[in-house]
Order: sequence, then C-alpha cells, then structure tokens
Amino acid sequence: MHDPGGFRTVVKALFGLVVFVDGAIGSTAIAQTGSRTSGPTTIQGRLSIAHSPGHDFSETRVYATGLKGLIADLPPIQASQNGDFEFSVSSPFIAVFVETSDRRFAGHQLLETLASPVTVDLLPTVDYAGRLLNLNGDPIADHLIATQIRLEGPTDRATLTPNQLVIRQIFTKTRADGSFRLQKLPARLPLVVSTNAPNAPEQFHILDRVYLQPNEKRPLTIHKLSDGSPSRAVERPSLQERFRRLLRDARLNEYRLLVVRYGDDTAALQHTQRYLVNPYHLDEIARYLPLLITPESTATTSDTAFLASKDWPLPKPGQVLACVLDGDGTELDRIELKSLGPDAVIASDNFLFSNAPERRNAAQSWEAAFQLARQTQRRVWAVETGRFCESCFQFSRWMDDHGAILQKDYVVFKTEPELDQHGSDIASRFKTGTPLGVPFYAILDDQEQVLIDSEGPVGNIAMPDGYEDRLRLREMLLKTRIRLTDADIDLLLESLSE
Repeated sequence: MHDPGGFRTVVKALFGLVVFVDGAIGSTAIAQTGSRTSGPTTIQGRLSIAHSPGHDFSETRVYATGLKGLIADLPPIQASQNGDFEFSVSSPFIAVFVETSDRRFAGHQLLETLASPVTVDLLPTVDYAGRLLNLNGDPIADHLIATQIRLEGPTDRATLTPNQLVIRQIFTKTRADGSFRLQKLPARLPLVVSTNAPNAPEQFHILDRVYLQPNEKRPLTIHKLSDGSPSRAVERPSLQERFRRLLRDARLNEYRLLVVRYGDDTAALQHTQRYLVNPYHLDEIARYLPLLITPESTATTSDTAFLASKDWPLPKPGQVLACVLDGDGTELDRIELKSLGPDAVIASDNFLFSNAPERRNAAQSWEAAFQLARQTQRRVWAVETGRFCESCFQFSRWMDDHGAILQKDYVVFKTEPELDQHGSDIASRFKTGTPLGVPFYAILDDQEQVLIDSEGPVGNIAMPDGYEDRLRLREMLLKTRIRLTDADIDLLLESLSE
C-alpha cells in the first residue's frame, strides 16, 4: 500500500528506523555497526511446510543475513524447488525470514550459531482484525493502522545498537465502522500494531503487541483512542467510595492511609503538596496512600455526612488536618497544623516518620512463604510490585478478588524492592536482570525453583488485559496447577477485562 501522505515521519518515530520512502515495502538503508567475524561463512538451509511434502519452493522468498545493526532493503535469496538455499554471513548471529510468493505461508529463525543446515518450517499466515473507537465508543474511520515485520536479535551492549532485520511495513485503513484487518501476517513472530493520534499525527500509540498462532480463533480486538472529541462526562465517585478503594489498596499492599483535609487557600495546598504527599521530600511518604479532601471534592450531602462520621472538620484558612489510618480503617494518629511556617514542616516530618508502617523484611517473608508452601503442598506465586504503579494495585485487587481459587495452589509472596528490606536481593531470585516492568511475577515450586514467569512472547504481561496476556496467564496456571480445575482457570481468565 502506498503511504497516503504524512505517515513517513510516523513510521520513522514508531519503529526507530533510519528513513522510510512513502511507506514503501522495505525502504530503509542498511545500517551496519560493530565488529565482524574474521571472514564470511557459507550457511546451508532447508525449507519445509508441514502436511505439504513435495511443495515447490522455487518462488519462495528467503531473506537471510548475519544480524549486525539495522538491516533492511535486503534482496531475497532464491531457494531451489525442493527448498534448499545457501547464504554467506560475517556475523555470529543469523536471521532468516521466509515467505511464499502468495504470502500464505511464512517462517523465521534466529540463531546464535553458524552451524549448518538451518531448517525453517513455514506456517500458515494469519490475519489480525480489530476495531478503532474514540473514547466515547464512536468509530474512527479512514485511519491508518500499521505493523512491521522484523526480526530482532540482542541489542549490541557496546554501542546500544539494536540488531534488527526489517522485512517490510504493512498498512491498512479503518472502515466506516472503525474496523480494520491486517492480512497475511507471520505466525509466532512478535508484532506491534500501531497508529498515530487522529488529532495529533506526531503522537504514536501502540494498540497491541501480538504473537499470532496458526489457525487461531482470536476475537475481534477493540481499541480506544482519543480523537479530540469532547469526552462524555463520567460521574466522579463519592468521597466515601474513594476512601473505600484507597483503604483496600492500603490493606492489600501493607501501606497506611493518609487523609489530608484543607480549605481553599494556597498556603495549605502548597504545604500538602511539598511536605505531606511528596516522596522526594521524605522517603517514608512512599509508604502512605494519600486521600486529599478539598472543598470541591466534598460537594454532596453524602460527602458531608461521611466527613462528619469520621470527625474530619474543615480547617481554617492556612491550616491543615492530617490523619493516619491502618488498612482496617482504624485511625492511629492525627495532627492539626495551625500555622504553616518552618515548624509545621518539622512537625509534618515527625508525624509521618513516627506513623509509617514498618519496612517489610522480604527475606523473612520469603522463608515463611516457602515454609507454608511445603507444609501445604502448594506453589509460591512471587510478585514484584511498585508503590507508584497503578497496574500493581489492579493486580493486587484481582488476586484478592479471586483469592479463594488461587489459594488452592498458591501461597502469594510480594516484595517491593524500593521499600522492603532485602527486597532487591529477594526479587533477583525469581527474575532476570533484564528490566521488565512491574508487576512482574513468577511461580516457583516449594524448592524455590522458577517454573514459569510473566514474561511472554511479547514481554511482561503485568496486569493481563489483552489476548496474548490471557494466553500467557493460562499457560502459567496450566503448567503449575495442582488442584485447580479447568473450570477454575476459565473463571480466572474470564474475570479479566477484554
């Protein structure tokens, strides 16, 4: 498909390539970096298609190279009728991508060896169907959707250069109802489905990361994207509901709730933002979840009644009320700051320091979790989490919602390396050194051996919310279950948002 104008920069920024010419297939120059081996090595290859013996491969396109730096616009190699081919490389990392002339079959190999022969099994290609809507649920029509076929090797650590073989870009446009279809995509190759913002073409959005399987029955994927249309009003939760949600998060993650109330004045607002809820001011602040109560957040009768029931009166101008509660909602302490000078800063620091929860000892919690797992013949579900990670809170809620099912087979262990004693050391026992984001989790047997973790074909699934994420979570459960039934696993997967 020809790029319909204005998309050249989009693709450049999205995929980090050197240049694209009118969105044409394979339109970058070769960018080679780094050292090479002492001389070229000839590699033999063989193609095959399952259930198709005797297939004629004479018109099949083979892209094969030693992978060093960014490579694109690579001319294909001609395979023989029976699927034999050869190529020369001067790099120890081999990338091979193959597709039939009608693109009905494709396959690839990434190898860290120069051994011959290289066998590439071709699989049926797959379509990816989706629908693009704005935040109000209305279709976004005639909008460009893109993906790119590329093979990625390890990044060169010396130069930080990505080692990639780019085959081509694939574009399509949404129909009047927002639906689209990217056709004949290779199976079992990580792909990124992307677009740009309708009202800001320079802003890119990753719609999905996919790992397609041959003959899969993937449901239509719905994507929502801002197009600049005014959003429909969303009802703000009541103060009592906000309190309930934060209190639950505090209980599940062993934080404390910090309730701060102040009037409509600048001095109180600045003191709160600088000294009560700013973790860069005081480390202990990260162990609280703040509930800020301002005049505009208490406009309803129910809010007023709730505040009266808690005895949290509105301070006078230039004053602040702060209360600390544990995860059960019991008030532990309060402070009324009557003036907001330097003494108030010291008083705030002492108040927060003295009421902060004790730092978890991750090493002790780890030992306790495995002792319980051995006693009850269960696995340990180890989670690395983070205080400023909304997905971490969502995952904690999901685990709590389904605790009755999960506890059949799993003892849950959590650590937060930034806040816990020995947190980093313990987290390294169930994760690699590669930055993967949080929440990251692994399931271990009672001898502390990792059985499987949350890093799937397209990355860390974190709080699962997509098709690939749910597939990976199902795989984790099936591989590690002891007592869970198929119905239990189905229920867990169905509880996740589409």
